[in-house]
Amino acid sequence: MSPDDTLIPFVHFKRQMRERLADYQYMLKLAQLAAEKDSGDQQSIINQRLAKLELGQREHNELFPISDWRSYRRRMTEAIDSLRN
Repeated sequence: MSPDDTLIPFVHFKRQMRERLADYQYMLKLAQLAAEKDSGDQQSIINQRLAKLELGQREHNELFPISDWRSYRRRMTEAIDSLRN
């Protein structure tokens, strides 16, 4: 196996980790703003997602495909923007 064979999977892994970390940061920011503004509606965006997760679950891609995360990230962004205004 050459170094080039390991580089592509690593780059893909690194990008996925960066996106998941960003998703987590969005969730934290939304939770913070929702608590400050006492917005149960915005907090429910997070609660609905977390309710679907189970400890030890390994089939995340089947439960939440990439397209679902993109739309969820957009919902969180819109909610954060509405709470900041």
